[in-house]
Amino acid sequence: EDDSLAVRFIIGHYLASVYFRDVVFVSDLLSEIFPKDDPRKKDIYLATWEGYLSNTIYDKLFILLKDYYLHAVKLDPSSYTIRKYSKGLDESLATHLALAFVYLGLEMSDTLFQEFWRVNNTTRHKEFVSFIGRTYLQRDRAEQEDPEKNNKIKEKLLGFWSWTLKEIPDVNV
Repeated sequence: EDDSLAVRFIIGHYLASVYFRDVVFVSDLLSEIFPKDDPRKKDIYLATWEGYLSNTIYDKLFILLKDYYLHAVKLDPSSYTIRKYSKGLDESLATHLALAFVYLGLEMSDTLFQEFWRVNNTTRHKEFVSFIGRTYLQRDRAEQEDPEKNNKIKEKLLGFWSWTLKEIPDVNV
């Protein structure tokens, strides 16, 4: 019941640690952990979400939290609480989605991906493209690890570039 933003950040940051110890417990509490639908708890939601985004992404949590990612994508940055963030919410969200795209099976046909690119947010789009570019350039190092996986990732990244040029010709990133 602690509404301290620092405590809520820590809850979000360590969510995966608790989740993998008790999946049912965390799953049942998601609407309380991330009270996205209660405007009175906007600051609490943002602090917890910021904490969650500041940690790495996990496939099972990503799937479980897809509706929360979609909510975050639709959230207008002008509604963010004015305070200092560990890293910008938009940049962190874009990094998580780029990671999900490259490594966790988020596809261009997915509603979350489509909505991310439909919402006009240059900061998010720039961070996503930057992450994808760095990932592509660093793939050569991974060839010795798993060439087949590396080739699939390269194909996906090249498909993304083609899609971007076709679907988002005026992207300002």
